[in-house]
Amino acid sequence: MAFCVETAPVSDKEYKDVFPCKQAPSMSTFSHDGKSMAVHRWQCASGDPSALVVLVHGFGEHLGRYGHVANFFINHGYSVIGIDHVCHGLSDGMEHERGCLKSFDVLLENWRAFILKEVQSQSLKTVVYAHSTGGLVAFLALAESRWYKQWSNLQGVVLSAPLLRSPKCELYICPHVLLKCLKCLRCCGTSPAIPAVTGDQISTYKPAVDATKADSLYWGWKINLSFVRAMLEGSVRALSLLPEVDFPFLVMHAPEDKLCDVSGSSALYEQAKTPAMQKEMEVDVFAGCAHELHNEEDWQKPLLLAHDFIQRGCKKKDFDESQAQDSVTC
Repeated sequence: MAFCVETAPVSDKEYKDVFPCKQAPSMSTFSHDGKSMAVHRWQCASGDPSALVVLVHGFGEHLGRYGHVANFFINHGYSVIGIDHVCHGLSDGMEHERGCLKSFDVLLENWRAFILKEVQSQSLKTVVYAHSTGGLVAFLALAESRWYKQWSNLQGVVLSAPLLRSPKCELYICPHVLLKCLKCLRCCGTSPAIPAVTGDQISTYKPAVDATKADSLYWGWKINLSFVRAMLEGSVRALSLLPEVDFPFLVMHAPEDKLCDVSGSSALYEQAKTPAMQKEMEVDVFAGCAHELHNEEDWQKPLLLAHDFIQRGCKKKDFDESQAQDSVTC
């Protein structure tokens, strides 16, 4: 999808009457493996940023829905950046529910390439804020082959309702059988498109749901089998990696989420090798919420928790670096 980076038609106007969003993103493109992806950037509202927040959106949506999330972070001293995934938003392959995702690795490789070229070159401490399927993208990209070890400025990861386990939990009883069955779907391509997300599963806040329904770039209402296969395969891979995780993280999940089962987040928290002081899980505080915690009426609650997590991590890193420098001096 071609667009003018100065006047990109970011589909965020539907949300501006629902959530405060003063600063619009500056737009550019990033290309990898022949695919062009839309890059959204928001500058820190005042002074030099204390850190960089990388936003990773979920299935069927785009970063035009995250204007209020980005504005929250820039008003709290951060700069923000992110891309629309391939087949989403303003990026190549966007054909709504007819888009084809040959493998979940397509999303992983594009995101890693974006991080290497556009993010790691910056000297800022960096935190990932990833939602839903975006949480699965970020988790696999970082955890597989311990790739996050190559990212020296990474402070931690905030996972909002990550797709680590589908609500159909019985699918995971025999992972090997599931993977064999999913291989059979590769011949189905993008047909047929079947019902996916419903408004009440997104949020309990009606204005946010209505804005989503009016959003021409949102297509999560239906899903084709190429996405079903890729996302389930990705979640199976992620569940096998949980015991190997040792990076700092905060995971937030509504206990009654109907789109991504909370048991996946619980398993991450319980199995990860991350030290107890560097991993956090928030579930009960989101009782009564739906899937998109940052699109509920109390939308700032998850963002304040993320901000506190980031601040604690940055302060600890500063202290550790100061201690190390003092040791060298001595």
